[in-house]
Amino acid sequence: MSPNVVLPFLSSVVSFVFAAAVLAQWSRRHRGFQLVWAVGLLWYGISAGCEFAGSAFGWSEPLYKAWYLVGAFFVAAYLGAGTIYLLSKTRFGYFAGVTFMIGGALRAAGDARTPLRLGVLLTALNIACNVTFITGLGPFPRLGTAGAAVGTTVAGLTVCGVAAYLLFSGRLPVRWHRGMDWRPDWSIIRALFRFGLPTGVQGIAMNVAGVLLLRFIGSLPQSAEAQAAYAIGYTE
Repeated sequence: MSPNVVLPFLSSVVSFVFAAAVLAQWSRRHRGFQLVWAVGLLWYGISAGCEFAGSAFGWSEPLYKAWYLVGAFFVAAYLGAGTIYLLSKTRFGYFAGVTFMIGGALRAAGDARTPLRLGVLLTALNIACNVTFITGLGPFPRLGTAGAAVGTTVAGLTVCGVAAYLLFSGRLPVRWHRGMDWRPDWSIIRALFRFGLPTGVQGIAMNVAGVLLLRFIGSLPQSAEAQAAYAIGYTE
């Protein structure tokens, strides 16, 4: 059997298993990021399932549209939102949020390489700075636990500075300059709300209904088996 059929199938199955596990954790701990991640994993399972179906049985226009919509938009949106929700309570979260916003703007403008490089740089600097300030490598003082905060701040400020320099340099599709109008463009904001708000309300309503249903399923005597059966049956 072709790897183009086997790999998407395995990815879909594993994603649904992880989604069920994260939902089980959320039912016990009620952490918001766990719920958002679980929804993102469900979207990923659906996207991989569409790819499996297309590779195994042939692509059609509705199947391709579902694969593209779920995989390109819903998966990244929910997994990214879960990560931001988790990091929002930490010092690292502020810099990660700025990185995600700049990355989203650049990806929307057609530049996917620069956000990847900034993300890798942020992660590498965060690791290096934390190790340096926690353990006191070289001439730097040994700060212990406080070194984690210092290292994270230094790494975040460095990457934010690099991103600001690139935006002002004119090398990127998204450009800043000193003479630009920094006030919000309300016409664009209204247009975004006009097109995005109905879809967002629909998504919120569907997710709230799904949460209530999962809550009910979780109250059953054999809740784990019922949730597993629901996850499999719903995707079919």
